[in-house]
Amino acid sequence: MARVQQRLASRRPSVSTAAGRGEHRGVDEKRGLTTVAGLSLVGGFLETYTYRTRSGVFANAQTGNVLKMILIVLGERGESLFPCAWSLILFCIGVLLAERMKEHGHEECEWMKLEMIVFIWMGMIPSSSLDFLVTGGVSLLCAVQSERFVRLPTTICTGNIRKAVRCREKREGREPLVSIIGFVIGAVLGVWTTRRWEHRAVWILVPVVWMLAKKKERRKRLSHWIGCAFK
Repeated sequence: MARVQQRLASRRPSVSTAAGRGEHRGVDEKRGLTTVAGLSLVGGFLETYTYRTRSGVFANAQTGNVLKMILIVLGERGESLFPCAWSLILFCIGVLLAERMKEHGHEECEWMKLEMIVFIWMGMIPSSSLDFLVTGGVSLLCAVQSERFVRLPTTICTGNIRKAVRCREKREGREPLVSIIGFVIGAVLGVWTTRRWEHRAVWILVPVVWMLAKKKERRKRLSHWIGCAFK
């Protein structure tokens, strides 16, 4: 009987272990909110950026593009159907690409570094007939981001508003609320910066994504260290 009690006691986590894990969860939650806020800011910025500087296309969330395509087909808008359709096609390709990335286990930090390169490239292309290259790239990036790396939508507000209103617990309502605020700030920032710097305004996202990638790397190292310490 004594041996059985000893075995059961050895299997129970110590108070220090539980406290350490609880502290880790608190750190993880704070850094998770930072990531949600940052990615939502990027999403809101890209939405206004492509709309104002790239042929009026919503290259982030596709609801606006579908609506515009319907209006164009019905003759309500005298615009070309190609930019919106191209953005939608690239978004679908991005979703399929995200599924392949799940199978091969690509890290989010690697994808963020690729995003920085794409943003630099986008700022070098002036508003012209080549806008479809930029909007297609944004649609593909946003599709992978929303499908592969983020458990909470950072490119749309409808679902987050619903979740924020329905959440009864304060902790559950933080993420959707932070995402909404980040998206609005990003959208406003996109309008202000494109007024002054036009297509080059996208360069301000490079340091934002760089900081998010660094946070991800530190978070991964911290999780690995704590996991080893409390095994």
